[in-house]
Amino acid sequence: MDARLRQEKDISGIGIGRVGHWPLDPTGPLCFAGHRGCATSVLNSDSIARHVSNALGREVDYEGALDLAIQGDPVARRVVDDAGRGLGRLIAAICNLTMPQRIIIAGEGVRLAAVARPALDAGIALDRDPRATTPPIVLASKDNVQWCRGAAVLAIQAFVHGTLPEISTLAKHQSKSAGIPSVS
Repeated sequence: MDARLRQEKDISGIGIGRVGHWPLDPTGPLCFAGHRGCATSVLNSDSIARHVSNALGREVDYEGALDLAIQGDPVARRVVDDAGRGLGRLIAAICNLTMPQRIIIAGEGVRLAAVARPALDAGIALDRDPRATTPPIVLASKDNVQWCRGAAVLAIQAFVHGTLPEISTLAKHQSKSAGIPSVS
């Protein structure tokens, strides 16, 4: 086996798996599909905003939740740190399985990783093989240029390899999984 992930259709017919439902916290909240404490329920920007909003009793968007955490609001800080720790645990799992040379965080995860960096590092330490070195974590620029380039590369690879799903499959999947965060 070489260092590439081999792309096979999974049972959903859309790719190599559902990292959005990787378990991170067995006592965490439920996601839209009923999974407790999965990456979607812990890391999704809408989930973070919803948890902060529910705890504060007022509407707060994702950016507002991160701002409140920076300002020291204890509720927002707890939710954001829980998400950062979850992101760290997900990174540790990916590193343990694939041994990458670096981790690049892009898109909406960049600001979460920056705001919750100590919690992210603690999450990595919880699950990373202690004999292994954690690769450098690179936070991509906040704009979506790199994220879009990555998506374009994946689409081109899928087209060339003949693994591009039918549009109807993508549309059906998108309606079920709107808001699942991206892991780079």
